[in-house]
Amino acid sequence: MLDYQYVYLMRKQGSRKHKIGISKQPKRRLSTVRKGVQANVSIVVCRKVFFARGVEKFLHNYFLTTRFFFHNAGRGAGRTEWFRFNFFERWTAHAWILFFGWFPQLLLLAAIVYCLMQYDAEFGLFP
Repeated sequence: MLDYQYVYLMRKQGSRKHKIGISKQPKRRLSTVRKGVQANVSIVVCRKVFFARGVEKFLHNYFLTTRFFFHNAGRGAGRTEWFRFNFFERWTAHAWILFFGWFPQLLLLAAIVYCLMQYDAEFGLFP
């Protein structure tokens, strides 16, 4: 229902190739991707988020101009979810994933502050 999964950013070592995807078990997914590309791949950032498919789709569309088809990737490596990132693009993707990971907590905090403000307006809680 809420699609609570991990959104990850992986990087193929020694290259600008990055993979954005979702998984319930990111360590197992990393192993599958390593076998598929036959190279050392590491996880740059990984956060559990609500509506993971929507977040993944947003990131894929946001970085659409850097997307490419990884022809040499074997089965299970997600050939179509790869991007050529420069330093700035990598850190932008990193920041987006961190943001979506913190988003539920930010909403909760905003709701608490709003309730306190409403309570204060009615009962004068804070002088």
